[in-house]
Amino acid sequence: MLIAASALAQDFYFDCATLETLAQDGNYVYPEEEEWYEENCKEEDDDDDDEELGELIDTQAISLPQAGNPPRVETCLTLPSSVVVTTSSPHVQCRQLDAAGVANAELIAQGILDAVDVQGWVEVPMQVCFSRQGRLLFLDASTAPRAQSNLAVENINGLTCGMIDRVGTLVLLQAAVVQAGESGESIAVSPPEPAAEAYRVSNCELTTTDDLSLRAGPSVNYARLDIIPNATSLAATARNGNWFLVGFKQRRGWVSADYGTLTASCDVAGDSIDTYLAFTVGGAMPLTHCQLRAGDIINLRLGPGLDHDIAAEIPFRMNLIATERSDDWFKVEYNDIMGWVNIDYVFRNGACG
Repeated sequence: MLIAASALAQDFYFDCATLETLAQDGNYVYPEEEEWYEENCKEEDDDDDDEELGELIDTQAISLPQAGNPPRVETCLTLPSSVVVTTSSPHVQCRQLDAAGVANAELIAQGILDAVDVQGWVEVPMQVCFSRQGRLLFLDASTAPRAQSNLAVENINGLTCGMIDRVGTLVLLQAAVVQAGESGESIAVSPPEPAAEAYRVSNCELTTTDDLSLRAGPSVNYARLDIIPNATSLAATARNGNWFLVGFKQRRGWVSADYGTLTASCDVAGDSIDTYLAFTVGGAMPLTHCQLRAGDIINLRLGPGLDHDIAAEIPFRMNLIATERSDDWFKVEYNDIMGWVNIDYVFRNGACG
């Protein structure tokens, strides 16, 4: 079931007996409830049962949910209309943050426009979209201090969207960093872009010298697709600067040669390629866990391009399963017709390339 944002009101329980019952039954206890419980329900002479209960509540945020006991309130539904969350994970909780809530001086200086904190258990990648335009940065809650990583941005129907696969905080920053010019006036400096030129390589092998991120494009600004273990040998088929296109676990992506050793043939340039996104090199990519939702009334075409005939019109909000991706097109089935839809008119969930 896909979960999207709405304006439902969140309710909390500020009652000692109720919180104790919820915790004992394995239900999710919100941070606000936990804080209230600590201040009002625990006494200095707590007996062993009270101490055990306190420990139980303290571990709710990091414990995996029990089957059949989902959180009683889906807080991803309570976010304002400026934020849209789409996920099939039933055990995630969301909270909108302002700059003070993010509490990172470096990011505040860059200009925080909006932020969403995700807690619980992200079973499959989830999509978070903001109504304002900007760039996305993720603060990983699994590390201390939280590791920062730039996310690939998708513009879907005017929304700024990104995909995350773990708990943490997704921050929307200003699209440009403002710096002082030589004359003292403010100038906008765009975030660095990777080199546009890429070319094929053959008989090129990269062996990792550390755990290495597999990314959707040749830059740390692209989303992390997977983690490749140290001492893994990879065959590279394309190069963009110091980034190489490789295959890992039946998935293509880019890795940095700063964390690997290369064979001599990797320096030999072949044919130039037009794009440096992993899923656009070498034709269509098969997909196994990609769900789409129509963001408008969209055309189902007989091939991946505007030059192909329209086979049908797909209604707004229709859920679809994508089986292949070719550049910016997804292959789906609708009313027993196989065809292609464009990335600009669908919301994505799962491993969609």
